[in-house]
Amino acid sequence: MPVSLSNPTLSPNSSSANVLSWLKESMGLPGAELHLKLRGNILHVLCETPASLGQSAVLLRLVRSLLEDGADRVRQHYPQVYQLYVYSRQTGNPTPDWTAPIYLNRLERHLTQLVLENQDEADIKATQSLLEQYTQGQPELGGGSGAMVLSNLSLARKGDPEAIAWYLSETLSTLDVGVWVSIKAIPGTAHLHRMAIAIGDSDPAAAGDGDTTISRLWILCEATYSPDPSLIARPTAERLRQLQLTQFKDAVLLLQVRGESKPDWSLRIDLTPPEEMLREWGRWGDTDAIARLLSAAVASWHLGVTAELTNGTLHLICSPQSGDHDTQQAEGLEAKDAVLEALTTPLSDLAPQGILRAVIYGQAQNLPGVTATPAWVHYLDLPAAEHSALADTPEYLGQTGDLPAIAFLLTRLLNPSLDDRLATGGQRVQLLQRDGLLHVMVDGPVAPRRRLVAPPINEYLLSLSPVGVQGARIYGRRSGQSQPAWTYGQDFLARRRLVPEATPEFTASDAYVNELLVRPDGPVTAANLEADFEAELALGQFCFKIGL
Repeated sequence: MPVSLSNPTLSPNSSSANVLSWLKESMGLPGAELHLKLRGNILHVLCETPASLGQSAVLLRLVRSLLEDGADRVRQHYPQVYQLYVYSRQTGNPTPDWTAPIYLNRLERHLTQLVLENQDEADIKATQSLLEQYTQGQPELGGGSGAMVLSNLSLARKGDPEAIAWYLSETLSTLDVGVWVSIKAIPGTAHLHRMAIAIGDSDPAAAGDGDTTISRLWILCEATYSPDPSLIARPTAERLRQLQLTQFKDAVLLLQVRGESKPDWSLRIDLTPPEEMLREWGRWGDTDAIARLLSAAVASWHLGVTAELTNGTLHLICSPQSGDHDTQQAEGLEAKDAVLEALTTPLSDLAPQGILRAVIYGQAQNLPGVTATPAWVHYLDLPAAEHSALADTPEYLGQTGDLPAIAFLLTRLLNPSLDDRLATGGQRVQLLQRDGLLHVMVDGPVAPRRRLVAPPINEYLLSLSPVGVQGARIYGRRSGQSQPAWTYGQDFLARRRLVPEATPEFTASDAYVNELLVRPDGPVTAANLEADFEAELALGQFCFKIGL
């Protein structure tokens, strides 16, 4: 990933001058001309010499020095750096002869690889001694005859802040954005997110146990400019969700321009695990979500599941996954009892809304347009057949004015791609009903566009015709914003008002009030919300100061 490297003007006592002097000594190149450029969390090092340099020998000396005390020396001057990117080129050449990344949190692995490349017996013995000292007291870093360490990805998935910062910096450093990560347990409730709240509900802040604490992931970014949030939101959300950080419910990203006293903007990222998202939709009877959950349940038999809903009956076709061998197909079909147990147990536990029964077909082939006789068929009554509260479809519940059902229907409307929703968290819907109006807040990692969101919601509500809803007020914002970026409204029936309508307030932090729409007549005031948000910003500033 070459970048433009220029020779900066250095004062004798500058951080760059100190690091340059140490690099020349550690690489054994006192006569080389070195240039540094910091970009995000990556320090780019360009080495220009009259003659071409041997890559392995230079990197071996550098990595050895970094392991001894050099990494601390670099971080002393550049605390945000997680990676060096070394370039070597001959003087006058426009392109480097070779480039190499060096990750500061896995130097021992770099050293092992470089020593094996050199195949020098004395070097190998010296390296083994150095690695033993380095891994002393850290048994997870050692193993066998060489150094076996957890990869950055494994560490990041375990919630290690430095590994998460490195993982994100691979993307954000290209935008010249540095990354720090902090983890803090905040007071709150275990039930972080409710999709709807009615005026008659109790205070949402008291909806759960007050003594519960929630670990929130804070991502603190610093840049020389304020990048457009849309450039950062999607790649950051995707990479964080790929880690499947089940120990966190959400993450808050704060972007601060270097030299400023307060963050420029914030972004909230939903870290709800994909399986939990699928279960939420599956509970409402979404066939795609159910099919994915059941496919995962029978994946060990090399089987997949497709689903189709007809008149309250869910038809499930269980067939071999494409590309599997005949022997694997036979194994899956012959294990009928085990496969049925793997399918029926989670399906009954899920108790999908509005689905009375299921028919499961074990089919040797599932080719489009081809009708094949199934190897076996199984019939299953679901909980909705016995419990009347589960028998009604989400659409019928929405027509009766059931807010959670309406929230699900609108969420599904705005997230037609299930893959995209699982990857980024998708667009989220929150509802508030007041004075015959349904207030709909839509937010997501990338701010929803008014012309793509508001008209479809308005048309859907008009066709659904929920009882008691005389009009809709629709709002859009980027997750993490305290106020809507745009509004849209339409009355379905003629309404008389003596005073202008007031836009409902929206919380800035779900740590205290579950990020619900604030009830206009509720005890939570705008001053409370502002204080909560300022507390979050203060924490971000504190983390920046201590270098987290």
